[in-house]
Amino acid sequence: MARLWELPIKMPPKYYPAIGEVVYRQALLEFQMQVIIWRALELDNKKGRTLTVGMGAKPLIGIIKTITLRWAALSD
Repeated sequence: MARLWELPIKMPPKYYPAIGEVVYRQALLEFQMQVIIWRALELDNKKGRTLTVGMGAKPLIGIIKTITLRWAALSD
């Protein structure tokens, strides 16, 4: 059954598409970060999804930073 949410403020319905666009773009960015991690660690999609399932943006950014620091150290 669908859950109906009550908003604390009444927004005009014309704002909903813009809010949806922001949510969509954030989700797409998180997915793209996951794929970068999978490819950097040479994981297939199934193993990569298992590794990064449920991670938000902050942990993904931390992993990417760690990977790039390791690559920088290997290139010296």
